[in-house]
Amino acid sequence: MPKLCLVFISISLNLLSQNIVLTDSTQKSALRDQLKLFVDSGKEYTIDELVNQSSLFKKIDTQKLLFGYTDSAIWLYLRITNQSTKNWVLSLPRPSLRYVDFYRIDSNRITHTETGFYRPFHQRDYNFVDFAFPVKQNI
Repeated sequence: MPKLCLVFISISLNLLSQNIVLTDSTQKSALRDQLKLFVDSGKEYTIDELVNQSSLFKKIDTQKLLFGYTDSAIWLYLRITNQSTKNWVLSLPRPSLRYVDFYRIDSNRITHTETGFYRPFHQRDYNFVDFAFPVKQNI
């Protein structure tokens, strides 16, 4: 079954992409231009392996980010620093995705959130039709 894995780095790790910085003056941020992609056709990789193999992720043309049905694990990478005085929400507006695994790496600690259409709604961080994940302040 298709699986989408989001890797969200909230600290300054020089792994893959430019850092998206959220400040108090930021109103909204389109993140698609900062996404990196890795298609794991054999579903062989774990988050621990991918953190150390950044060369597997490639810049993508987000205008063509459609996969259709696939048995591959789709890994997306994004690095955000929240320098504002408020918490933000990262929204994934694809409520029909069957499985979504969200990994937040902060100070070398990995937090894993499982969600998706086939997973219980009450497990979501927010009571919201789209998938939404907290982006807390960097302290």
